[in-house]
Amino acid sequence: MFSKLRFKRESMRGGLLVLLFLACFVSACSTATTSNPSPTATATQGIGSSPTPTPTLTHSQGIRGSFHEYALSSSQFVPTSITAGADGNLWFIAIMMNGSGFVQTSKIERITPTGTLSGFSLPSANAAINDIIAGPDGNLWFTETILNGSGIVQASKMGRITPAGKITEFPLPSSPSSITIGPDGNLWFTEQSKIGRMTLTGKVSEFSLPFHQYPAGPTPKSPGGSAQGEAQAITAGPDGNLWFTEIIQNGSSAIGRITTVGKIAEFSLPSANAFASSITTGADDNLWFTETVSNGGPSKIGVITPQGKLHEFTLPHFILGSITRGPDGNLWFTASQYGGTGKIDRITTAGKISEFPLPTTGYGSGSITFGTDHTLWFTEDVIDATHPFGENGKIGHLV
Repeated sequence: MFSKLRFKRESMRGGLLVLLFLACFVSACSTATTSNPSPTATATQGIGSSPTPTPTLTHSQGIRGSFHEYALSSSQFVPTSITAGADGNLWFIAIMMNGSGFVQTSKIERITPTGTLSGFSLPSANAAINDIIAGPDGNLWFTETILNGSGIVQASKMGRITPAGKITEFPLPSSPSSITIGPDGNLWFTEQSKIGRMTLTGKVSEFSLPFHQYPAGPTPKSPGGSAQGEAQAITAGPDGNLWFTEIIQNGSSAIGRITTVGKIAEFSLPSANAFASSITTGADDNLWFTETVSNGGPSKIGVITPQGKLHEFTLPHFILGSITRGPDGNLWFTASQYGGTGKIDRITTAGKISEFPLPTTGYGSGSITFGTDHTLWFTEDVIDATHPFGENGKIGHLV
């Protein structure tokens, strides 16, 4: 059973897939920033390469570095997961937390490329939506958990919403988080210790993660034992398999691979105390993922080949969120600091990194996606001592 802590707002910014919603019509309040910020460019060492000098930033495929921002209608709502729909619009989850940091209410929203927002109510009250993606049938699909006021799980569901806003829900046996479309045309999703698969008609199968041995701690209250890992994000790989990020009981992390018939393999990360969260397929047909180090060490971008060869690129001390393949063939990801200004970063497949600070001071970035308009869309909000669970949400647009 999921811990109620899984649905607290704090873990969302780090990309650990806790994203949610409920209802109402929303009109757009937007501000456009058409300035062209000067991004900071840094260099890292690629696989088998020597260090390279600081690269000259060049924009391609329409990404010029200009930001636009669209505020949500209520300052109490913050957006989490965002995806591009087949209808050409962007679809995202907006949530409101209570004073204890648990979901109070949530909704699914849609924003057009010109910034017009609208919202849709869910059939279930106290629904926490964890992730949303565009399905192979032209609809949007989302993972959903029904909570009580203390964040305790009451029921689990898979939801489908048409571009016109009609919602259908399917029961699930366990609480889901991240979701993707598999090469078999089914929905694949992560659960705490399982990978789930659901057909578009609602038939569910589950595959348990392997057990791992972990040593005893320094006190009698921390004996050794064995436990399954906890699956986080999932994506379709270039090899016809599904790939996911996983946290292991002993404080380590791994990248997992599951075939469409349920065979699982795991690849441990080389860095200690590094936790992988978001994952996507790059233009080089490798899997790229974000890592945040728990002991205050620098964050990292990881890359793993379909054969399991791992490499990491070290970044500054930021909390990394979501990662996506961009229209220019590079990888784009979100990075934030508590109480500080976030940024959108780009990494080439050779490991060269460029940074684009957000135009609004104090805002952090969360989920990011590549829109059908060949630009980047992302979520942002304020998290600081005054707003520990997030407030003043916006949808950002980088062109």
